[in-house]
Amino acid sequence: MSDQAIELREKRAKLINVDARGILDKADAEKRQLSAEEKSRFDRIMADAASIKQDYERREKLQAEERELLTTNRADGPTPQRPGGEDYRPRRGDPNVDSSSFIDVRTGEPLPVFGRDKALSEHYGVPRGFRFGRVLLARALNSPRFLTDCERRAMEGQTDTGGGFMLSAMMGAGVIDLARSKSVAVRAGAKIVPMESAELILAKIDTDPTIDWVGENVQLSETAPVFGSVRLQARTARCYIPISSELAADSANALNALEMAASGAIALALDKAVLFGGTVGNANEPIGLRRLDNVNEVTSVGTPSDYQKFADAMYQCRLNNAPGQLSVIAHPRTFNTLDKLEDTVGQPLQPLPSWNEAAKFDTTSISIVEGTNESFAIVGPMDQVIIGVRLNATILEGPLEASKYQRQFAVVLRADVAVPRPKFFTRMLGITA
Repeated sequence: MSDQAIELREKRAKLINVDARGILDKADAEKRQLSAEEKSRFDRIMADAASIKQDYERREKLQAEERELLTTNRADGPTPQRPGGEDYRPRRGDPNVDSSSFIDVRTGEPLPVFGRDKALSEHYGVPRGFRFGRVLLARALNSPRFLTDCERRAMEGQTDTGGGFMLSAMMGAGVIDLARSKSVAVRAGAKIVPMESAELILAKIDTDPTIDWVGENVQLSETAPVFGSVRLQARTARCYIPISSELAADSANALNALEMAASGAIALALDKAVLFGGTVGNANEPIGLRRLDNVNEVTSVGTPSDYQKFADAMYQCRLNNAPGQLSVIAHPRTFNTLDKLEDTVGQPLQPLPSWNEAAKFDTTSISIVEGTNESFAIVGPMDQVIIGVRLNATILEGPLEASKYQRQFAVVLRADVAVPRPKFFTRMLGITA
């Protein structure tokens, strides 16, 4: 989907969900029929929305036809031409091709990719000012009086068989956006790909192609990249957040506290999944960089006395053609040790150039109790990590526990982690204080 089509979809969503809905909600709140002016304005808004829909559907239909032509002509004939006669082939820097997008191999459709600077809320048309914390607070107090119209609609979920209450999927984008801002992995560059179903398969390159310089009439040796697939399968993590109705009613910062608790839990789960993960073969947890196969290793690091081991780790990444800026992610203890290094005359030890060029991130999601007191570090281009996330069912609400006058909320994360090129990364093992 092109940027123009995305913008048009977002514009139409605002017209329908905010402008048109606002006119009806205002009349409903005042228990009256629409005025003549409101009817006219409502009709104009809906006509504009219909026109925008026709516009982006034409664009998307054209894109689909172009993709079909491109595929057919590459197999059976010459590549289609642009008006100026230039070959229409995707290449780096081409403004007509989103080089950062991923393709769903089952549908052939491009997938939206969200880095640290792109909000899911804006892409999915969630109105500005939407706060999922207000929705939780309203549920805890059983009072929607301070909600905006879109937040009130987010409360329109469905009661489950256990007596709980599942809040609207609209909240998912807002929850994930807050969690992204707290996640070290995402701040370091890991990309979020929303999953429309429980499983998503992406294409990857396992082996780079090779190229040779040859003389005239010399037979070429056939080489090609080896393609594979990346399978993202939504796995579930959850935690419970109890809140008393008295606290919700009396605390001035209950709104922020609820949002911080929910988003913080998801951010922690994301970081642990990316950096550590479950054991290979465990179907319940993603496999993170600490346990993923085919990642480079620098072992028996010990207590750092200089930056040499970190330089070795970065060298392993570059040796395998890791692109872009490398990041170093480690426990705060490791950075504290490095900060205190001194040279032979008692001055702070000057880091190596490779260390200065790397981005540095500390997180307590990395353990310091492997073995006895050992830790690890991850080095690599974090923008090559994919986090697949299901946006629906992010917050679940349990029934009011009358004996404690307490409401239970379950923060649910359904996600998976994929690293298409493990050799771009190095894990440093056996780091001590």
